[in-house]
Amino acid sequence: MQSCTRRFDLAFAFLLAGALLLFVTTSLAVAETEWTGSLTIGADYQGWTDIDDPQGEFDFWHANVAGNAQRRLSEDSKWSIALQGGYRAFGYRFDGLPLGIDPWDETHVVRLSPRMVYAIDQEWSLFGGPVGEFSGESGARFSKAIRGGALFGAQWRPRPGLMIGLGVLGMTAIEDDFLIQPIVLVDWQINDQWRLSTQSWTSRGGRLEIIYAFADSWEASIAGGRERERFRLDRSSAESSEGVGEESSLPITLQISKTLRSALKIDLYGGIAVNGELRVETETGDKIAVSDFDRSFFGGAAITVPF
Repeated sequence: MQSCTRRFDLAFAFLLAGALLLFVTTSLAVAETEWTGSLTIGADYQGWTDIDDPQGEFDFWHANVAGNAQRRLSEDSKWSIALQGGYRAFGYRFDGLPLGIDPWDETHVVRLSPRMVYAIDQEWSLFGGPVGEFSGESGARFSKAIRGGALFGAQWRPRPGLMIGLGVLGMTAIEDDFLIQPIVLVDWQINDQWRLSTQSWTSRGGRLEIIYAFADSWEASIAGGRERERFRLDRSSAESSEGVGEESSLPITLQISKTLRSALKIDLYGGIAVNGELRVETETGDKIAVSDFDRSFFGGAAITVPF
């Protein structure tokens, strides 16, 4: 228990220290402007799901905290700074597996991505910055569960209601090839009711979302995309001691949202994850087991608070 708590504290400290460092260093130079952004807190549950080889089943709870903030360096400056960070916790349960096989239980993921943004003119801007991540099972060694890299790209705003961005994310991997991932950003307000948006900032993957606004401050949306979480394991299993675990799937999400007069936003969502796979690898990345899993249903809720 002490080991689990210690690793949680290290992961939280990693996020907190980075956020405080960025806040302090930029605040010294940007007293004329203020931070704007939002904080999202959510939780969801994915129900019991059959896996193929070895036969068994699993489920998990997932909780997350994510924030983003931005501010200009000064009223007249073309430079601004943006910060994205998040913490995700997963609680897995496996059942019906052969005796002695227990892939993993609790995992923690902390991501931090500060960026500098340069506005060339009213339409074009450039962005870039480092990316840091901790991704590991409770009890995993901190030094073996961290990774880092950088992202760079450009954004184009040809007219109000339309933003298009392209870039690239390069990042080390946990016992895997160096990751080169394209960043494709679109935020298109098609008309008063319909909006199209993409998300692909992190190594976890990206998704496309179509949003429909109706009634008074209500929205409904459907989203889909590939998601992949890869993390360092602890030393509790002789076969996979300090190895690597991975879960990937294609979730399709239906969501309904309500924005209150205070600008607080409440989301209720559910969906199905298809084309799923679980992997367990050795410390050097050699495959121990790979298992597909059946379609799985999930649901949850989130609250977003602007500031």
